[in-house]
Amino acid sequence: MMKLLLVLSALGLAQAWPWQWFVYQDRARAAVSCGAHSMDVGETLTIESQNYPSKYPRDHTCATEITCADPDSQIDFTCPSFELQNSNKCAKDYLEISDADGVLEKACGAKNPPTDLTTATNTLSLNFVTNSDTTRKSGFSCTATCVQKHIPSCGSHSMVPGQTFKIQSENYPDKYPRN
Repeated sequence: MMKLLLVLSALGLAQAWPWQWFVYQDRARAAVSCGAHSMDVGETLTIESQNYPSKYPRDHTCATEITCADPDSQIDFTCPSFELQNSNKCAKDYLEISDADGVLEKACGAKNPPTDLTTATNTLSLNFVTNSDTTRKSGFSCTATCVQKHIPSCGSHSMVPGQTFKIQSENYPDKYPRN
């Protein structure tokens, strides 16, 4: 053990051995807190309910605003883990997901988690609200990825609810080709 610490010390790693290496690994996947956040194209943020994966608190509100720095981008949003209290029309605990054009989805329960949502704009707003009920679940872990807006080529395309496509002529804003 002493030889290992000497080698690590010579490499400048002794202070991080062994317990802090795990902290460094966790930092790479740490979730963002409530509030405003900005990201670049290609960057992904993790958003989790407070205390995740333990029960989230009652009488809690958390507003998160995410903006892609590139105004010609959009945000792909999905929740691989999602379990909130189920209620009629999500009246109790819910996660409201919006972009600058309006509400994309209001999600609760666990049966239909918000997956594969894409904003029409470069902004994403999340509003997580819980009531005073003692019924609480593990919450959610979601990701938001800043991507270039998809401009479809000629042909057939499918869309998911809330998704938008920009349609423009070839070479736009320059002149389109002949024939």
